[in-house]
Amino acid sequence: MLLLTGAFTILGNQTTAAQNKDDLMYATPEEDYTGPLNIQLGTRVDYQREYLGSESIKPNSGFKGKYLMLTINGNINDKFSYSYRQRLNELHHKNSFFDGTDVMNLKYKFNDKWDITAGKMGMYFGSYEYERNPMYMYDYSEWTNHIGCYKFGISLGFNITENDRLIAQVTESPFINDNDLYGYHLAWYGNHDWFNTIYTANVLEYNPGKFIYYLCFGHRLDFGKVALELDYMNRATGNHTFFFKDCSVISELQFAPTEHWNIFAKYSYTVNNTDDPADKCVYAGTELNQVAGGVEFFPLKNKDIRFHAMYSHTFGDNTNPNGVLKDQRHYMSVGVQWDMDLVDLTKKIWNRVKK
Repeated sequence: MLLLTGAFTILGNQTTAAQNKDDLMYATPEEDYTGPLNIQLGTRVDYQREYLGSESIKPNSGFKGKYLMLTINGNINDKFSYSYRQRLNELHHKNSFFDGTDVMNLKYKFNDKWDITAGKMGMYFGSYEYERNPMYMYDYSEWTNHIGCYKFGISLGFNITENDRLIAQVTESPFINDNDLYGYHLAWYGNHDWFNTIYTANVLEYNPGKFIYYLCFGHRLDFGKVALELDYMNRATGNHTFFFKDCSVISELQFAPTEHWNIFAKYSYTVNNTDDPADKCVYAGTELNQVAGGVEFFPLKNKDIRFHAMYSHTFGDNTNPNGVLKDQRHYMSVGVQWDMDLVDLTKKIWNRVKK
C-alpha cells in the first residue's frame, strides 16, 4: 500500500520523481500505451512492522511478498483497445479467478469525443489516494481499506475539451452481498496546467433499494518539484445529508529534489458522527487521524526500480471491529518494487541472439 508516494497522474504535470504512467488505477483521459501488445510484470517485496501501542502484530510483521502483478494492454485497431491486469499473488486463496483480476475490459472509440468501455474496471470514486495502482501504495486511509475498487460494469466517456473528460459509469455495488446491487458514478477529470481535479458523484446500493451517496472532490496542485494533493469525500444518506458529519479528508505533500528522490508526507482525517449503519466502510462513531511520511529512491531514470522507507501513525477511535487503522497503530515498511516490460525485454534478448 503506497501511502504517500508521489502520484503518477497522467493528467498532471510530470515533474515529481515518483510519477510513472502505471501509478494510476486507469489512465485518464487517454491510455498512453501504443501498439497491439504491451506486457508488464511488476512485483514488490517489503519488510514491515506493525504495532498497536507496544504490542507487535505478528501476522503483519516480517518479510512480505506484497504484489506480483501482470498487466497486458494494447490497441487492436484505431477503434478497439483492451486492458487486463491480474494479481498473480492472489490466485491461491481467492474463491474465483476473477477476484484477483483488477481490470479486464474492452474499449471502443466512436470518435475523438466519445468512447465506451465494458468489463471489469475501477470505479470512479475520485480521490487521488484511491486512484493509485495498489502496488504503489504503502498505507491507505480507513475508507479506502474497506471499499471494493474493481467491479464489472460499463462506462461512457466524453472528452469535453482536450483537458476535460466526463465519464458516466454503472457497476456492481462495492458493498455487494447480492449479485443484483449496483453503483452509479459520474466523474469529471480536469487537467489545467498546475491545477488538476477529479470530481465525482456516486450513488451506491448497499441493500436492495437502499442507497448511500458519495461526493468526492480531488485536487492535485503541481509546482515544479513540489506537488500537493487534497481530497475531500462526503458520505450521506437520506437520514444525514449534512457535510462534515461522515467524511474523509486526505492531504499529501510530495517533494522531488532530483529525478531519483521523492520525499512525502501525508495526513488523513476520517470521521462518522452519525448513528446511521449505512456506511459500510467507516462505522458510526469513528474518528481517526493518520500521519505518515517517508522517502523513495529511483536508481534508474525510467523509474522501473523503486526503494522506499516509510512510517505511519494512527490515533483516535475506530468502531469497526475489523478496522485496519486503530488507535495507537504504528506501521513501518522498507522495501523494493520493480517493473519489467516483457515485450521490450524479449526484443532485446532476440536482438542479442541474432548478433
